[in-house]
Amino acid sequence: MKVLIIALMVLNSVVCVCQDGVRPEPAGNKKYGLKEKLPIKVGGGMVPSNVYSYLEQLTGPNGEEVLYERIGSGPSYKNPDPALTQFESGVLTMFYVWYGNEKRKVVYFDQYRLEQPQVLHGFLWKE
Repeated sequence: MKVLIIALMVLNSVVCVCQDGVRPEPAGNKKYGLKEKLPIKVGGGMVPSNVYSYLEQLTGPNGEEVLYERIGSGPSYKNPDPALTQFESGVLTMFYVWYGNEKRKVVYFDQYRLEQPQVLHGFLWKE
């Protein structure tokens, strides 16, 4: 029974990273995703599948493979979307993201709020 409940919660909370196949626009702010106050709001709730879907769609500016490594949970904030969590606070998730010999960047993701994501500055979106 526990497995069934967990499976239903996972299926219920998964949201597509892009709305109806809409290709994300490049970020207008160079700090988008790189500052706690400007996280990439991918939604998904407790399940990080939207974070990984987003990361898998990134490429370097010349088509380079993007690598990433989860750092862990970061700062919390008040008033997450109640449809995505039962808790009063949301928590940001942090990843190192890089390609080639470029310096690793710390990227902040918000799984408890959803907005149409933008493409990180200096990266491209796969076709």
